[in-house]
Amino acid sequence: EDDPTKLHKSLTKKERAEYISGQYLCYNALNRWHDKPFNMVMLSDGTLGLHSEHSWGDGVTFVRFCNDINQDAYEYGRINSSNYSLIKSTAYDCIEEIKFKLDDKLKSDYEISKHNYNKLVSNLNLSIYQEEVLGKNLLKQFALSPDAIMQLGIQMAYYKIHHRFVSVYESCSTAVYKHGRTETIRSVTNETNNFIETLTTS
Repeated sequence: EDDPTKLHKSLTKKERAEYISGQYLCYNALNRWHDKPFNMVMLSDGTLGLHSEHSWGDGVTFVRFCNDINQDAYEYGRINSSNYSLIKSTAYDCIEEIKFKLDDKLKSDYEISKHNYNKLVSNLNLSIYQEEVLGKNLLKQFALSPDAIMQLGIQMAYYKIHHRFVSVYESCSTAVYKHGRTETIRSVTNETNNFIETLTTS
């Protein structure tokens, strides 16, 4: 369950985005199955997000999935503003709670795991930065790759905190093409290292 007050329209865009992102990412481990390829997480205001394990498919797969659902909903209009309340009230009749029979050992293990998970999540600082001016369109005007600038920003932040470079993995999807698959980009290079060192020492 989520906190409806954290979804209120009176909150700033940043506050809402941080709370919603946290809900999709990790705030609640009890409403998802981590051994499934993906989970659809719906909040009390109808906001829907995907929590996924992407070894079987990448972002393009999920975008296609969501676009197909969205298109189907608009074309056939099975759920709309006039029947939403009725569907919501009757939908609960179709939902059946799965009740597990746990012995004392499993109950104890469950509580320990829950405690450890919540402790780990409590150490997570999630802060969303939204820049309205410096977007992809502006960067492209100067023949700069928005993704390259983002990667440099990530590397710069890590270097300023830890004073060293590490290998970085970035997915590169070619799944929209025939026989396409998920490739990887290793965005840390000698050139990016030199660039960041120059910026931090100048």
